[in-house]
Amino acid sequence: MSAHVFVDESKRRDFVLIAATVVPGNLATARRTIQDLYLPGQHGLHMVKEGAGRQRTILRAVAAIDVAVNVYFASKGTHNSEREARLRCLERLVEDIAEQGHANLCLDRDDSIAHVDRHTIARKLNQVGYTGLTYTHGKVVNEPLLAIPDAVAWAWPQGGRWREACSDVVAHVEHVE
Repeated sequence: MSAHVFVDESKRRDFVLIAATVVPGNLATARRTIQDLYLPGQHGLHMVKEGAGRQRTILRAVAAIDVAVNVYFASKGTHNSEREARLRCLERLVEDIAEQGHANLCLDRDDSIAHVDRHTIARKLNQVGYTGLTYTHGKVVNEPLLAIPDAVAWAWPQGGRWREACSDVVAHVEHVE
């Protein structure tokens, strides 16, 4: 399945990398669903900036999108640093992308680590011998679908009702050693 994968993370408690996979035929509908949530003057969604009522609304909308989310997490005590935890989760994601034959990867842009991401992705793709992936870094203002992993990355680590609100779209959870 040649799909598009959108990635964001949470550093609260454990390191959590969220990968939301959308098949090409669902991209336009998914983008429209997210953009319909924008308030006047708003150019993107970030859960941390929203109130509890809006957060629930956003999570309900995400749950209605035809998306499969993978959660990769690394316990703080397992790795020497957050950077190492992120690296291991990203490597595991790239392995899964290659195995599943996905074509596009868009990571939420953090200029401080974008070069490390590019190196890690290229190295891992070379290791597994996969050449079918195009990858970029983007911002939610340019790629509305980055709001999906943002929402799950915000909700999942909180547990309880927030995790439950996004659990219908979560297809796989993996503890990365």
